[in-house]
Amino acid sequence: MARSKQTIRARSSKQSPSKLTWPAALLTTFAVGFAAAFLIATQVNAPDATESRIAELKAAEAQRDIAQIGVLTELAQGTRDRLTPVLLSMADHVPLTGGPVTPPTAATIKTWRETLNAEEDRYVETPPRATAST
Repeated sequence: MARSKQTIRARSSKQSPSKLTWPAALLTTFAVGFAAAFLIATQVNAPDATESRIAELKAAEAQRDIAQIGVLTELAQGTRDRLTPVLLSMADHVPLTGGPVTPPTAATIKTWRETLNAEEDRYVETPPRATAST
């Protein structure tokens, strides 16, 4: 009888192969599933060539817009600087407060027109702007 108890203890202390491989199989299945999901997700979420090109074009347009804003700001500031004396001169001849009107001379009017025409010419040469219609 002593022998059979030792045999039973020896057999019960050894774990069966199926009990040892079950956690390993679960862990392997999880790792393979996770890797497959990761690969699928990266392929699905990766931008294709068209989307990449669109992003490049939008970035280039944004850079052009930044440069153009600087040019247009300088243009507007120059216009302000050149038209302010004309407008002040006009206000001197026709006061907004209702004072006496003094007619400008022909030379003064000629100077006003030349200044305004020069400003108009400057705006003809403004940089082109891409719009939704072009």
